[in-house]
Amino acid sequence: MLRLLYQDLYGTELQHPNEVNMTVFTHIPELEVRKDVRRYLELVVNRFDLNPQPKLCLIVEGPSEEIVVTKIFEEYFGAHYGKYAIEIVALGGVDFATGGKQDRYRAILRLIDYLHYHQTITFLILDNENYAHKLRQATRKMKSIHYDRRYVTRPEYLKIWRNSFEFENFSCREIAESISELAPPNISFSSHEVMNCKISSKAGACLNALFKAKVGKGLMKKKLCRLLAEQIFSPDSRRKIENRPIVRTLERAARLASINLLPTMQGTWERNQASKYLGKKRR
Repeated sequence: MLRLLYQDLYGTELQHPNEVNMTVFTHIPELEVRKDVRRYLELVVNRFDLNPQPKLCLIVEGPSEEIVVTKIFEEYFGAHYGKYAIEIVALGGVDFATGGKQDRYRAILRLIDYLHYHQTITFLILDNENYAHKLRQATRKMKSIHYDRRYVTRPEYLKIWRNSFEFENFSCREIAESISELAPPNISFSSHEVMNCKISSKAGACLNALFKAKVGKGLMKKKLCRLLAEQIFSPDSRRKIENRPIVRTLERAARLASINLLPTMQGTWERNQASKYLGKKRR
């Protein structure tokens, strides 16, 4: 009907929509890629921005951190993290990232290598426990097995808190108020008690031991993080939201996700693999 209307208006018949009367100089994607049907489809959906693949994967230590991150995205950024094409993976502890004696660092870094091969930038956030800093050292020298012109990742994509997530992002007063709320009405905690835990070599374990000694049961970390997340947006908070380290880290992650445009051609993918965004270049 539209072709007939155009002919009535202008006296010219439009070409049939399936006819090509010109030479194609650049095939998008390349003809060679089309032999792999799955890869061909992936590049096509990238072209129309229909690929649900995450542009950035944020790996956090556990579900407690995920609770706070989700709250920050929804309340501060104004949308769920999925709106930013970000996926969150909760590990369940530092040891799941650093591995055992036989597979130290290789498992998590090979996962990151695989994700970077598929152009999903990966951030890893850990507490300063066990072998976390040795994992950082490993990121500086482990080479990609998928692309020989770069390393697996960039060292700055691994964020290690000075002691723990809670103690670096929340004050001792805020933590004391939150754990007091989790305790029975006749039990409370002071900022001084929490400060003594903070200066301990194992701050998180010390805080849990303090709570167990006074309350008689272990600290419920998920509930604690829900209360701490509320502290971020409390009008009584003495700390600006944008000054909290976790918020600055998430701002950078969201910015990286926004500029990570998925490739529509094999040649573009190869240039992206060789870029500095997925891993440091090898000399």
